[in-house]
Amino acid sequence: MPRLSSLRSNGGHGWLSRIAKDFDKAEAEFENAAQLDPSDPQPHFLLAQLYRDLRQAAASSKELAAFQELSQKEKDKKLSAVDRQWRTNE
Repeated sequence: MPRLSSLRSNGGHGWLSRIAKDFDKAEAEFENAAQLDPSDPQPHFLLAQLYRDLRQAAASSKELAAFQELSQKEKDKKLSAVDRQWRTNE
């Protein structure tokens, strides 16, 4: 099931605002999406891309690091669930 924040950032106003070059609105939408679900890595990836486009290297790096950290946590959580399931079926 998709996360609300991903739906907001992927299919919502943020992405469309970025395409329309309304970077301030896109930034606000992506930040709002990140606040809706702080564990969702996708809004941080989109913010990293936005900041890269705006040539804001430090902000882009910060958001990319947040994306990588949250992605790893998500992967670890999934692997842990698979491991628990596997041990239950032994």
